Amino acid sequence: MIFSNLKLWIKTELDILVDFDLQGALFFDYGTDLDTADEVIGEPAIARNKEGDGFGYGFGLHAKTGFGLVRGEFAFNDEGDFTAHFTVGDRY
Repeated sequence: MIFSNLKLWIKTELDILVDFDLQGALFFDYGTDLDTADEVIGEPAIARNKEGDGFGYGFGLHAKTGFGLVRGEFAFNDEGDFTAHFTVGDRY
């Protein structure tokens, strides 16, 4: 099939200016493979238990520092898993 690796990803983020050097963020993500996981050679989504759809949500704090932008983001998914990400520098 020509479209055997279809995906749809929807993300929304609300940025809140707390201070000149501090910003907060709330976010929500939703993704789906549009029921094409079993059509990809090797079925990688099924092997990684990532077939179907799912959502995540969370919050973050972003601070301007002498080292650059420091980000701390905390996320939860629809299966109850928690992930924390800490980065220095802007994301692309």
